Amino acid sequence: PGGENGADVCDRVSSFLDSFFREREEDSQRRWIQNDNVIIIFHGLMMRLFIARWFKLPLEHFDKLYNPANCSVIEMTRDDATGKMMIGQESLALMGWRSDVPLISF
Repeated sequence: PGGENGADVCDRVSSFLDSFFREREEDSQRRWIQNDNVIIIFHGLMMRLFIARWFKLPLEHFDKLYNPANCSVIEMTRDDATGKMMIGQESLALMGWRSDVPLISF
């Protein structure tokens, strides 16, 4: 009660991703190394929205997930063969991922 609504948080996630990719593109000309690791820290709802936005999940799939508990670590890794980002089963389980929710890699 009295906190940010989901639409406002979703807007912040979208803004963050736009900035993240823009800065990465700018840095690619100077110092960004493709294999650099990045740590992003979010609270539960922000993390769930980030994952939903990153993997372009439809709303009906987003609604089936739940916020990861405080201090949870959700790890995204790059598949060396495809270059796509993925989430491991352990991380998916922290959000209640179900087998009927398709996972798309980007």
